[in-house]
Amino acid sequence: RVVDKDGNRILDIGGFLSHAISLLPKEKPVKTVLAGEKVSPSVLNEVLQNLRRRKYFSRVKEVLLWALERGAPKLTVKHFSVAISACRDASDASSALEIFNIMTRSGVVLDTVAYGAMLSACDQVGDWELAGVMHRRMLSEGVAANETTYTSLISACAKAGECSTAERYFAEMQEAGIPPNT
Repeated sequence: RVVDKDGNRILDIGGFLSHAISLLPKEKPVKTVLAGEKVSPSVLNEVLQNLRRRKYFSRVKEVLLWALERGAPKLTVKHFSVAISACRDASDASSALEIFNIMTRSGVVLDTVAYGAMLSACDQVGDWELAGVMHRRMLSEGVAANETTYTSLISACAKAGECSTAERYFAEMQEAGIPPNT
């Protein structure tokens, strides 16, 4: 934590690290700033959130991969979902899928948040086929779909002009007793 002479908080470590990373030239890796740092899961989440908010989307992925490389303990679905959402914000569904697969291999328990982030990334780029694959996988793993799940599925289909598929998801949503948002 960075404080002034009176002890008032100026910047916490997460804010400091994300600011330092945002100042790096693109060719410099994040490990330039993070080398030797012991970053707790909460600080890591703060760094990821700050970088995403500042629209340094590729740096979010780089920081997450750095943490994994170093064997960061207790990475949660929240850490990965922030990175997937940053990929969505950058309209980069392939990187979102890469992070989703890394999350799966890391042993993180997938839930509606994880699948919701991935479906939202599919929606952003109109990848209705990948959204369908994620939806089927989600259901096969016993993760319940919700209104947000179906909104992303239907929207991805609509963006791709797949009206009949969107209608099928809408009917499935109604059959599941999930009311549509208005």
